[in-house]
Amino acid sequence: ADVFSQQQIPFLQNAEEGGYSKLLGEKPGVLIACAQDETEATAILRAAEKKKIPVIFYGPRPDEEEMSQYSACWYVGFDPALAGETVGTLLANAYQGGQPIDINNNLLLEFAALEDGSADAQAFVEGAVQAIEDTGFFTTNLGQFLPADFTAAWGELAPQAEAILCGTEGSALSLFDFFTQNPLAEGKSLP
Repeated sequence: ADVFSQQQIPFLQNAEEGGYSKLLGEKPGVLIACAQDETEATAILRAAEKKKIPVIFYGPRPDEEEMSQYSACWYVGFDPALAGETVGTLLANAYQGGQPIDINNNLLLEFAALEDGSADAQAFVEGAVQAIEDTGFFTTNLGQFLPADFTAAWGELAPQAEAILCGTEGSALSLFDFFTQNPLAEGKSLP
């Protein structure tokens, strides 16, 4: 059976209402999709269900209730809370190992969260904070920011931020770009 490839997914993502059904007229054996938001996931699910095409989502997790309405739908991905716990444990271990994470010596890990507002991003950040606190450290959240707002907020964050928790891959890439391309970030490094 034919499978939609990664190169074909943008056609789905950019199709207008009804465009999904037209594209699925080719009747692939399975549809593999990365929906960027719940509206897109719902449109893909409805179009695939009409054609009785199984759907496998990856990337951002679609709404569980929407997915449960179509029995031939699955999600393949990771548990963002567990990923956050892993990052939080690594930060706590570095601090216990003598890494200079508490740069202002106030016994708090002061962090900012860079996230897109998604449930996955929030679960990641909450998992990281919980893991840090479970090892006996205290944390202070300096704020949660969308990647687009981070540059403006950096002036206030720079003197205090000891870590920036990125809730998504896109947020991490935005932060990397900021630190490699922005003169405001010169001389500042974070764990």
